[in-house]
Amino acid sequence: MSFVISPTITDGKKLSVKDLNKITNEFIIQMKLENRHAIAFVHRNKAHTHIHLDVNRVDLEGKAFNDSFIGKVSQRAAHVTAEKLGLTTVAQVQFENKWHSQEIRNEIKRRHDLTINYQKPEDLTKYTEGMRSNGVVVNPVVNKSGQLQGFHFFFNGQQFKGSAVHRKMGVSYLLKSIALDNKSQDLVSSGNTIKLFNKLVPIPQKLALTISQQNLRKKSMKKGIGI
Repeated sequence: MSFVISPTITDGKKLSVKDLNKITNEFIIQMKLENRHAIAFVHRNKAHTHIHLDVNRVDLEGKAFNDSFIGKVSQRAAHVTAEKLGLTTVAQVQFENKWHSQEIRNEIKRRHDLTINYQKPEDLTKYTEGMRSNGVVVNPVVNKSGQLQGFHFFFNGQQFKGSAVHRKMGVSYLLKSIALDNKSQDLVSSGNTIKLFNKLVPIPQKLALTISQQNLRKKSMKKGIGI
């Protein structure tokens, strides 16, 4: 049976051969794989130091190891080993990554709000230019039919789709927000296309209808205010 024991990059840089030997032995104990032939070797040829461990499934008395649910069992053994030896666990890494990701998404949303509320872009091109001036790169996502499906937001080395940043940054909400500030013309043409970087990009009919209704409400409000 083969295992890869992989400490975090930060922990790996501090581990000596003696430390790596302790990790391997503790993992074998937690897996209940003692009393059998095993060999382990370390890879340091990449930034991520890790241990390759090969263990015989059959022990020295001829009894085979029950490898049912071995993935879950080995994850548990790795977690206990890390806790016992004071190393960073997978759960800790996942929590830190999730927290960091949420912080970045919050910052993208804040810059989106600044662009919409203060720059009041009249079309998608102006919106993407406004976001770029605020440090966020916005790229359109086009499906196989050539229709605009959504947007990806790049910031601080990470990428998120609009709805993953915030539910009001999905393509429908975003276009409705821009339509409210469109002073010169309808955002969507009669052919269900929208202007983006001097090109006409098709959008789904349902989305086009939603934006058109938004424009009609806006015109009705202006007409009412005029009366």
